[in-house]
Amino acid sequence: PMRVTIGNVMLGVLCLLLLGCPEQASSGKASSGLQTQDEVYAAGEGAKSLTVSIDRTFSGGGYIPGDMLDITVSFTSVGGDPLTALGLEETLPPGWIFDSVVSVPPPGVLPSPGATGTLEFAWITAPPFPYDLTYRVQVPAGQEGSPDVCGEGIYRTGGPELRTGVLCTAVDPAPAVVIERDIAVAECD
Repeated sequence: PMRVTIGNVMLGVLCLLLLGCPEQASSGKASSGLQTQDEVYAAGEGAKSLTVSIDRTFSGGGYIPGDMLDITVSFTSVGGDPLTALGLEETLPPGWIFDSVVSVPPPGVLPSPGATGTLEFAWITAPPFPYDLTYRVQVPAGQEGSPDVCGEGIYRTGGPELRTGVLCTAVDPAPAVVIERDIAVAECD
């Protein structure tokens, strides 16, 4: 089945508004340019395309309820054609709030502070790889357990949209710090 994402709709709208896209304008309809996986492999593009993967880590080894947490998504690639587009969709646990992007330079398209749920990031010009995107979120004060942060990279190499596949990473509470002190007891006579 074909998947249409907000990112593809945004690209189609930008194409129509900014670039004119004569082939789409003449037909009177915008096309997302998406192909099914079967169409990609039938065209032979799956074998020669760049492969992008993501990994995710958390600052401090985990979250502290009511505190900020930095999440880093690392992009790597293997072989193939150069990137022509790059995006990332991340889904936060319920109650978690996006604060800001910490990485420099930040993506050209990013969520507004206060966003929740699924966050969308996009680069107008794909950054050189390997690349780390670090963003900051507010963890709810009542957070318990090990919720998942899930997401996937979205990219193009001149052809149809490709995806890394969804990666879900459990976020554990930060390890507790135990301070031990020896207390000297003086004896009184």
